[in-house]
Amino acid sequence: MEGARDLWGSVDLRGRNWSHAELSGMWLDGSDLTGANLFGARLVGTSFARCNLRNANLAYARIEGARFDNADLDGADLLYTDVKRARFDGAIISNTSTIPGVYAGARREW
Repeated sequence: MEGARDLWGSVDLRGRNWSHAELSGMWLDGSDLTGANLFGARLVGTSFARCNLRNANLAYARIEGARFDNADLDGADLLYTDVKRARFDGAIISNTSTIPGVYAGARREW
């Protein structure tokens, strides 16, 4: 996203279509990304701490080093996303979330 690096602080980004976008290194802390489309986006090192990512599509996204600390991932789709180097400390993960290797109720650091 050209010209914006740090958007933390309760920014309303609901339903945005950032499919295949380059958002690496951004701080989106506390933002509302409900239903956002981040399919195939490059999110390397991006911070989603305390974000609402309910029903967001992050399938096929690159999330190495991304942080989802205390984020709400209820219903989020991270299918075919390598989550091994991302952090999910305190994240809300439900049985409707599709996150490879992470299960409902899990609070994990990868």
